[in-house]
Amino acid sequence: MVGKTKNLKYYKELKYNIIIENESDNEKNRFIAYAEELGKGSCYGLGKTEIEALNNFLKEKDEFLEILYNQGLTIPEPIKYDIQKEYSGIFNVRTSPQLHYSLVKQAKNHNQSLNQYVNHILSRAELWETIQDYLDSNFINIENLIFSIHDRLNPQISYYNKTSDSQHLAKLPDDFSNSFEDELVPKEREEKQIYNNYKKAG
Repeated sequence: MVGKTKNLKYYKELKYNIIIENESDNEKNRFIAYAEELGKGSCYGLGKTEIEALNNFLKEKDEFLEILYNQGLTIPEPIKYDIQKEYSGIFNVRTSPQLHYSLVKQAKNHNQSLNQYVNHILSRAELWETIQDYLDSNFINIENLIFSIHDRLNPQISYYNKTSDSQHLAKLPDDFSNSFEDELVPKEREEKQIYNNYKKAG
């Protein structure tokens, strides 16, 4: 979660390690700029020239950081030199021939090399894992908030949720107030009328 001592301005002024790559193919020529700390598939800038791609990335970066900050999500800071020295960014992955074939086919459909496409998938997956971890760690708080709003907007629901539909009539109090009747939904109002008629007949 974002530290209280670090405001949005602090993160926007961080000097990320920007990478600019040429993604030219037979049909078009373009460049992509991104910071590996933020994920190539999550935050990037495109352009016909390196300068255009860089400027578009810088704009996208500020908007991306603002979203993470406002959502209370962890904002990756620039990788220090010692981390870059320890992790080269190159590793081998063993997989099945079928998955290998499928990835190559999908990469071609997206006009990307296999390396670019796999990196794109990993970047997006890493972002979603970060979001999922945040939601999981705050699930109880979110659930309690939902129930709190639920009960405040519709007080009688708490009573009805404790009984089954077949028990609603039996559980209604004898001195059901007229003021409370105005808050009932049509189905519940009809049940009360049937109950009152039953009492009079008895």
